[in-house]
Amino acid sequence: MRAGPLLLTHALADGSALETWADRLVEHAAAARVEVQVRRGRSTELREVTLSGACELAYASHHSEWSLLFDERLVSARAPQLERELALRPGLFEPDWFEAHFPPELRPSRTCVIVGGEGARSTLHADPFEWVGTNVCLEGRKLWRFLPPEPELSAQLRGYRLPSIAWGSQGGALSAGWQSDFDLYATRRAGAPGARALRDSARADEQLRAMADVRTGLLRPDARLPADAARRLVGCVQRAGELLLIPPGWWHQSYYPEPSFCAAGQYLDSFCRASVFQHVLDWTRTGRRADEIDASLRPQEQVDALFALVRSSASARAADEADAPGAHGPIAGRAGRKS
Repeated sequence: MRAGPLLLTHALADGSALETWADRLVEHAAAARVEVQVRRGRSTELREVTLSGACELAYASHHSEWSLLFDERLVSARAPQLERELALRPGLFEPDWFEAHFPPELRPSRTCVIVGGEGARSTLHADPFEWVGTNVCLEGRKLWRFLPPEPELSAQLRGYRLPSIAWGSQGGALSAGWQSDFDLYATRRAGAPGARALRDSARADEQLRAMADVRTGLLRPDARLPADAARRLVGCVQRAGELLLIPPGWWHQSYYPEPSFCAAGQYLDSFCRASVFQHVLDWTRTGRRADEIDASLRPQEQVDALFALVRSSASARAADEADAPGAHGPIAGRAGRKS
């Protein structure tokens, strides 16, 4: 994974349950109210529907009129037992430090349900915390395009920051992702097969690989995308049952060539602890380095040391602000969830 994103099969603790996972979630939460992004041409609206309604919208989508559900709370609120079935396979992965060692109020949401119709796509973004991103495709297939985490590419993409988990009652952020307004799937050529054609085609895998490859021109990026970034795009096809691992800082955007049901999450272990720790220390303006935290300590001790540095820096800033003319007092120590 040090060289780039990685697709795995048989990577979950209970892979036998994947085929029915989406159906069982809909059975448990069909009437749950969710917010769906509905796109028509260049116009986007947010619509509140039931989960079953979101699935119906997905099956009615196409490239220029599509829907996308992205819900971080549905599984934990309505079917927490299903969340456990998406656990990473012991022996292949260390225990997740977010779940095992972060304070409960500061843990990222464990499972984000994503239901996309034909033509739906995510934004082009890089994840907060600089964690390892995970994405399990449960039904259907989806396409991905990636760019490495290099400063010059981020500048070309005109990336901007999006704060995630709040820290303190005045809304200070613990982390922030990156987002770009470029669309890596802006134009779909007439020769690109639709969902129905893919379903009936004996050559569907070959056709999907061609759609993922930017060189074929079947799915063209935004014409304004700098040529250097366009040349460096790497694409792949993710199929049902496969787990995608996205290394820290990698830019990525997904596209749904057919209705698909997925579950996204994140992972923190000794592989990415330096990038996650440094991200938190930088975004909270501590001026400290991740290598100040002894990597030989137990994981819980390392996480405790991280938050000790964050709290110490926040307290020092609060004291400085309290001493300044016109100050309104220190920032509270309470932490909030991701907005």
